[in-house]
Amino acid sequence: MKYFLILLIFVVSVIICNAQIPELSRGYALLLTPTIDSTAGKLDAIFTWEPDTNAYTYNVYMKFKEDSLFGEPIKSLSRFDSQYVFTDFERGRWYEFLIEKDMIDYLANGYMNIGINVPAIENRGKVLILVDESINFELDDKIERLSKDMFVDGWRVFRDTAPRAETFDSAKVMQTKEKIIKYYNKENITAVLLFGRIAVPYSGSFAVDGHTPDHDGAWASDVFYGDVDGIWTDTLNNLKADDERIRNRPNDGKFDQNFIPSDIEITVGRVDMFNLPVFDKSEIELLEQYLDKNHRFRNGIDRYPNKFIISDAFGPNFKEGFPASAWMSFSAMTDWRDIDDEDLRDMVSDFDYIWGYGCGPGSFVRAERIAYAEDFASKPMRVAFTQLFGSYFGDWDSENNLMRAALAAEPGGLICVWSGRPHWFFHHTAFGESIAYSTLLSQNSRPNNYLASSPYARRMNHIALIGDPTLKTSFVQSPSNLAITSDSQIHLSWDESPDSNIVGYYVYSSGEKYGQYQRISEEIVTTTSFTDVAAKHILNFYKVRAIKEERLHSGTYLNLSQGVISEEGTLRLDLTRDKVLNTLLYPNPASENANLVIVTDLSGVAEIKLLDLSSKILNKQSINISEFVTEENIILTDAEGNSLSSGVYFFEININGVVRQIKFMVFD
Repeated sequence: MKYFLILLIFVVSVIICNAQIPELSRGYALLLTPTIDSTAGKLDAIFTWEPDTNAYTYNVYMKFKEDSLFGEPIKSLSRFDSQYVFTDFERGRWYEFLIEKDMIDYLANGYMNIGINVPAIENRGKVLILVDESINFELDDKIERLSKDMFVDGWRVFRDTAPRAETFDSAKVMQTKEKIIKYYNKENITAVLLFGRIAVPYSGSFAVDGHTPDHDGAWASDVFYGDVDGIWTDTLNNLKADDERIRNRPNDGKFDQNFIPSDIEITVGRVDMFNLPVFDKSEIELLEQYLDKNHRFRNGIDRYPNKFIISDAFGPNFKEGFPASAWMSFSAMTDWRDIDDEDLRDMVSDFDYIWGYGCGPGSFVRAERIAYAEDFASKPMRVAFTQLFGSYFGDWDSENNLMRAALAAEPGGLICVWSGRPHWFFHHTAFGESIAYSTLLSQNSRPNNYLASSPYARRMNHIALIGDPTLKTSFVQSPSNLAITSDSQIHLSWDESPDSNIVGYYVYSSGEKYGQYQRISEEIVTTTSFTDVAAKHILNFYKVRAIKEERLHSGTYLNLSQGVISEEGTLRLDLTRDKVLNTLLYPNPASENANLVIVTDLSGVAEIKLLDLSSKILNKQSINISEFVTEENIILTDAEGNSLSSGVYFFEININGVVRQIKFMVFD
């Protein structure tokens, strides 16, 4: 038996020694070079890569962006191939490609978006900004500015507060979760920004960085907030960790799960500057600084070149291929040969980069030879979006944590993720998707769909976004000075966007300044004026967004600027404007009934219609107007006498053809 074990150890050692590994870490990604050919009157996409006769085979996968799975390969190529041609693709569609190189001993994968004139993303979803209640009023103006920046970029924005918790507090975790679920059920939010020191959930009994037993326990786990219907339990006992913060006991409010129990429905990002004493600035000052640089980036004041840097202090001997996250994503955004692979620590102090990746042996405050919290506090950090990887600091709720310090740096530092266990997938941002999109995809991705050099740590509870999920990597400068005049129609004019490659503008209208805007220009407006010939609302607000043609090596897509919005509403022209008609409803929100106050110098019968958001008439009644002020108590039911469910409604009041609408909310 002893001799058998010796022989087995020898055989395994020979296999390991003979196992193939790439010469450089970038070999764990298949680096694709795309070319779009339209010379024959059709669109062909040609993918090339460096030949490698050590490869076993190449598998090509394709899906449309809206498809959730790649499915089976559309083509298998031999080890001698170094090109694939996708013929006659359709203009205006977003195609996503994955090409897998099987090296027998390891895998390398390449991702690429392909498309010509891929349509703009006009509506981003709904986001809840959840603000630490202790700083809500202190930073109110700048948080409101962030809300408006998100809104004009296509997000519907809700804002609320959550309790502050400087140390773990399970009750406050549950209060925060209940508030998020309430907004999900009522408004169908798709993203949450936790701003300030909001309670941190903890979960698990594992050290995903491999440092056991000292780091074996419950790590910070914001994915708990994004899981709407998963079952999270609290029965495990794990006291191995050195730090009491991550020790896990039954019924202590820290959950058991190492893996998410179900798909994450809501992308959660966090901006938390608590417990960063390495910085001279206070927590409030660091939060305010983040709001300022976020605003400058969104509005084209801070602009970063399309430059990328990857710095790897682990090297190719780690077959998980930690930097493959960056090589796969960055090569979808630029020619991979233009990506810097120099020392990130030195380079980012002197040069601007839109994306940076660095990995190396770590602690809570550093990735060795790559990034240090003390550097972020004392030197410029000129990377907008960062991916970092190393031991310990992926558990981000610690003093001077490197990931949170990246957001406290300046002038860069908009997001940071711990990328390598597992790999993240950001290639969709090349065609204008948000960080929220990539985060949700990376958190939910299973190993057999979005392939990478290693499947390790997929769908684990620690996968977190530090930063604002509603950001995207390319913002277009807005038009300005929107002016509105009216005669028999409503006329809009504006100053053009100063950005490059502007192909035109989209025009939108709404009945409320910060309501739901709908596009009213069917085609791209190529001038700086537009006439609304059939205004849809009684009081009309307008938004204009510039359209830029973004040009990449893999195609083109249309990217919208943030919108410029009219400050005042313009009345619809068929209204009688020489008569006074004002309305007031209270209480608002209402429940079973409400008081409608009509102030007018008109007389006659007021026709009152109760409408839902789709303008469907739910109920109607008439009242006589004989006084300057008339007040009527109205029972809030539909025509059959059924109580109204929670939601948004309108009263439309019509007196002799003069019409007003008043919006109100109902809570059960």
